[in-house]
Amino acid sequence: MDLVRFYACAGDTLSVAAKLLSKAQERGEVVRVCGNGDSLQRLSDRLWLVPGFIAHATPSSSEAVLRRSRVQLGEEPKVSFPVDLVLNLGTDLKLEGLQAKRVFDVFGTEFEERQAARARYRRCQAAGWLTEAVQVGGA
Repeated sequence: MDLVRFYACAGDTLSVAAKLLSKAQERGEVVRVCGNGDSLQRLSDRLWLVPGFIAHATPSSSEAVLRRSRVQLGEEPKVSFPVDLVLNLGTDLKLEGLQAKRVFDVFGTEFEERQAARARYRRCQAAGWLTEAVQVGGA
């Protein structure tokens, strides 16, 4: 893994996630988005509205769609499925054994979210991964 970047969002985390996915799509990257069911559904709904549309597979997609999709949404990353980017929507993602070039961790301003993100950040630093923190204004 080359990089774990933490995005502290003052605004809408799903807008930030959609922008990051749009950039990844422009580069032709394979992306796995991890989050809880509600966050994933809201992001899926949002991706239908992004200019140019971001094609994606949801957990309920068929196996054929999952295999072909460059953007997959799910509650856990598939460790055996190598990707360019894992986009984490604030879950307690375990990075050990994850086959990804980069991980972007997107979280909001709530105290609990920030505390959990700080714990994930410290865990990544302790593991020796290159970490970055980015502040993102209102979206």
